[in-house]
Amino acid sequence: MGFKILQAQLKSYRWLMLRQAHHEGALLGAILLVLIWPLPAGAAICPPSLGQRIASSDAGPYAITVTVQPPKPVIGELRLAVTVCEAIGNAPVEHAAVSLTPVDAAGAPGRPALAFIRGGRPEEYTADLNVKTPGFWRYRVHVAAPQGEADLEVPLDVRPPGELDPAAGMVFAGISAVLLAGGAYVARAASRRRVSTH
Repeated sequence: MGFKILQAQLKSYRWLMLRQAHHEGALLGAILLVLIWPLPAGAAICPPSLGQRIASSDAGPYAITVTVQPPKPVIGELRLAVTVCEAIGNAPVEHAAVSLTPVDAAGAPGRPALAFIRGGRPEEYTADLNVKTPGFWRYRVHVAAPQGEADLEVPLDVRPPGELDPAAGMVFAGISAVLLAGGAYVARAASRRRVSTH
């Protein structure tokens, strides 16, 4: 009698294991199908822009991403790149008019700069800027295309050349403290050794 119960339990356990494997296999198959399924002909997805991302948001009918080069902007030449994609479907938006208007910390707007397509990416509009004043700037990004118009405001912290990033300053101070403490330890150990040998 005990053998038959054990046999029935093993059969039930085997059935549960097969059922679990079947569900996991179906789930794994569905995930793989989604990952390798080809996009429809003509479909395009906006790739990420190069540079340090300073903003990424939906604005009106668009998904707008703004990047800056160099990644830690200082006074002088810098490049802002604006990637414009459709908010629904993430398709590249071509033939848009993109402008960037600087706004200083006091709220005074500057002269707008137009961004143009450079290179082979039809959804990336870039503007080369010459920033002469350090500080916290905002740029109003205006996009006008057949899908409509949209505005997005992005922050940009421009530092004077040679100014350390606060995090880098803390690392430098920490390393300096460790080196000073190590030097003091070596000097003290050397003076003790001299005293003990006399």
